[in-house]
Amino acid sequence: MRKLLLLLTALIVVFSVTAVAYAHDVSDPARQGSITVVMHYGDTIVGGGTLMLYQVGVVHEKDGNNSFVPTAEFTDWGKEFGNVQSPELAQNLKEYAMFRHLIGEQKEINQEGTVFFDGLEQGLYLLVQYKAAAGYSQVSPFLVTVPTLENGEYQYNVNASPKVELTPAPTEPTTPSAKPDEPTLPQTGQLNWPIPVLVVGGLFLFVLGWRLCFGRKKDSYEK
Repeated sequence: MRKLLLLLTALIVVFSVTAVAYAHDVSDPARQGSITVVMHYGDTIVGGGTLMLYQVGVVHEKDGNNSFVPTAEFTDWGKEFGNVQSPELAQNLKEYAMFRHLIGEQKEINQEGTVFFDGLEQGLYLLVQYKAAAGYSQVSPFLVTVPTLENGEYQYNVNASPKVELTPAPTEPTTPSAKPDEPTLPQTGQLNWPIPVLVVGGLFLFVLGWRLCFGRKKDSYEK
């Protein structure tokens, strides 16, 4: 009787652990998903610019839980993804993509500040902005999982807007104009000295001509 009770207790414990392990939904590997990003600065929707999407990981399911292994393009990453919410991880993956000259799927952000990526297989995605909206700096790279586990259920259409925040781009400093009390240099290229020289020269020639003319007339009268 005691052995039977121990056996029943062991079965109850195993069942409880199994129930906890599978307390949440199990993802459907054949189902595709989407990512919607809304760009905003505070309460202001910001349109313009682009976002590029890279798939950096594929889903690896074990005991009802999803993890990620690198895609073929990121095979040489050589590290575990770890915390996929880490800004440092997203930045490091961006630098790797740039170093490898990898090209993802790039889309324009519409005037409603929205960009939509659909037909996505399940995995880990990196979003990078190389072209920002006018007047704003580039957003920091961030990671999104498809699907995302929320309240025990997998969501395949993921809204990534809470992960995005924009910062106004710094304005270029303007060159200050000359102060009113600063002395100004004389204008170069303006020459005033030839004027009196020309006047004196003209008078000299006039007198010389008059004397020559008057002298000739006097000589003719004397003859």
